[in-house]
Amino acid sequence: MKKPSLRFDKENHFQFFGVGCQFYFLLKYGFKPVIRIHLDSHFLTPENFQEVWRSVSPFKILISRFDSTFQGARIQEPEYCAYLSLDSAKARAAFKAEKNNDKKALGRLLGYPDCCVENFIKYNPERNSDLVIKAALSTTLKPSFYCNSIFNLESKISSSQVKLLSRHPEVFRDSFYLFLVGHVPCSFDCQRSIKIGKKTLEILKKEIPSLAQEIESALKKPVLYFDYLNWVIFEGRVRRNQLFYTRVLPYRSFFSGQKLNLIKAGNKLIVDDKHISIFKREKLIAKIKKDNKNQGILIDFR
Repeated sequence: MKKPSLRFDKENHFQFFGVGCQFYFLLKYGFKPVIRIHLDSHFLTPENFQEVWRSVSPFKILISRFDSTFQGARIQEPEYCAYLSLDSAKARAAFKAEKNNDKKALGRLLGYPDCCVENFIKYNPERNSDLVIKAALSTTLKPSFYCNSIFNLESKISSSQVKLLSRHPEVFRDSFYLFLVGHVPCSFDCQRSIKIGKKTLEILKKEIPSLAQEIESALKKPVLYFDYLNWVIFEGRVRRNQLFYTRVLPYRSFFSGQKLNLIKAGNKLIVDDKHISIFKREKLIAKIKKDNKNQGILIDFR
């Protein structure tokens, strides 16, 4: 096998053999103890993953196989995970934590804040809780763009959502890499998460300035949020429960095309517990009924 060169570029969505550049640089510079990658055998075999990463990095690599249970659930076929670290003991500890379904220990080893790990355990995706909505409702200050994890779907979506996404991978292909924190913060003003986001952006500005600019631009936008797979991003400003916008940005989600066209026809939204009212030059042109008061919320990331 010809030795590949380690390169992160737009063509490969700033990933290299399964590892996103944000995680790579945080690990390289000592700000993340362990990277954990769930290997999909249809995408990358454990043997190829290990051979490639050993040839291009100084990281210690541990490949683990889970045969009967994985993340506390019974499995029919073997699952493989790779743990990369500058310290082999930390890679082994991460494997042990995963094997024992010790999410607190694993979260710490992945470099996530304890408050966010505990929040994830309490409101994990399989319990039909939306961690983004929980974070928005727990935010007391301005939502920080450093904590904007809307585009990053890793670990937070349920098994049924994973199946939907696997049938339509093209929907998020051009946005899934737009994030500064690899976890869902417990709130969008979580200071520990903001610290990680700031460090990630600082490193990206040094290593890949064009990506840093693209990420910062995408994350500093108001969002009309329904759930992990359904949201709309705007160029505009939020004032309490109102959004004044000049355009809808072309970041795709599974949000209804019919409803999206209604929103595109307007320039102002008013959001209450039951409806999203759409206005054009102060004239009401349409209403979208909400399933519940916490779906279809405005998040003003700045």
